[in-house]
Amino acid sequence: MKIFVSFLAVIAAAGLAYLMASNRAATRHQADLQQKENAWQEAKTRFEEALEKARKKPPVVEKVVEQVAVAVTVESDPQQHIDHIIALAGKSGDRLTLRRRIVHEFEAMVDAGSKSLPVIQTFLDRNEDIALSGQAQVETIPSIEQLSKKKKGKGTSAEFFSWRRSQNLSLPKGSFDVPPTLRLGVMEVAYRIGGEPAEAILVNSLESAVRGIEIAWLTAWLEKLAPGKHRELALAVARNRLANPLESPDGNLADRLTRSYLMSVLVHFGDTSMNGQLQLVNADGRLDHTAAGVLKSTLKQNVMPLVAAAYANPDLEARERRRLVSMSQEFIGSHPQADEIFNSLLHSESKVDGYDRYFAIEGLDGGGMPEYGQQPPPTDPAVIQNRISLIEQFVQSGRQLDPKTTGLMEHTYNSLQRLAQGQPPLDSFRPGGK
Repeated sequence: MKIFVSFLAVIAAAGLAYLMASNRAATRHQADLQQKENAWQEAKTRFEEALEKARKKPPVVEKVVEQVAVAVTVESDPQQHIDHIIALAGKSGDRLTLRRRIVHEFEAMVDAGSKSLPVIQTFLDRNEDIALSGQAQVETIPSIEQLSKKKKGKGTSAEFFSWRRSQNLSLPKGSFDVPPTLRLGVMEVAYRIGGEPAEAILVNSLESAVRGIEIAWLTAWLEKLAPGKHRELALAVARNRLANPLESPDGNLADRLTRSYLMSVLVHFGDTSMNGQLQLVNADGRLDHTAAGVLKSTLKQNVMPLVAAAYANPDLEARERRRLVSMSQEFIGSHPQADEIFNSLLHSESKVDGYDRYFAIEGLDGGGMPEYGQQPPPTDPAVIQNRISLIEQFVQSGRQLDPKTTGLMEHTYNSLQRLAQGQPPLDSFRPGGK
């Protein structure tokens, strides 16, 4: 019984303690709520006071000024651009930088558009020019009568570039990175501006042009602006200059190539009126590379009698004979005189002919003389069969060639057999199978 009473006393004490703790927690919670409410009321009062002050404050109108940057266009003066180009051409220093600045002046003239055209015409009427590389001097373009009295400049560079140009006697196709002369530069500007006034400037320039390079470029630009429209004028000017050869007053390279440039105009229009005056071998006994290019381009396989006659000349140099072999390659198997040249190479004992023989054999199924452009594989079945027969006839003759050339001939023969069966040719021959 005592234990039970003691137990009740403990429970009563615990309950009393719990009630006292709960009262204290409730009192603290009520105090916190009251504190937060007081803070909110104070904030509300401050906000309402500030709002009332704002309502009573007189309104202020602010003026917003928008600042706009106005681009000022600087008027381009084409005459100043020409003057700047002349000054730059005569300066010394970093040529790359100077050339870039020269190009910039030309581009500014293009941007000026039709405003540049009267200035261009005025400059061209002065009949002066200035080179745009190295140290430049203003040069007066001589008259036809003055030019005809000058001696022709000579030099291996002219011979080399004449040979190169004769490989493809076509009109210029692109534009200048940097025009070689001021006259050509402003002519190109006129072409790029375009329109009838620009076309008229180019036509006037063509009518009075004396330099082959100008005639070729002017013809090219006019062909782009108005294809075929000025054909007769271009041909008349080119024929006139060819009939009355004009020599360079200073022997510069471009003017030493005048004949080549003029011939490119005739070739472009398919004109053969001058062909009767062309000879593959000139009076000095040398191969005329420009004539070779023109005749090959215009006569096609009908050039072979001329080629065969020239090839029979024993005094020609090795490079000149090689050019004639290259002219005949396309017609091996389709023209008897081309076959004769090929057979003469196969049977020749000359070491000089060994090089030509090798590449003539290689060209039968595509390829050939590397310096004259590669031949495409033949597609005509009759031509393919005739070329096979040429090899078979040589093998039957019992003539022996060096191992490398013999290997090439076997390879070419097998390749032609594939072409005859409608299959692609073999890959290029590699001596030793490598």
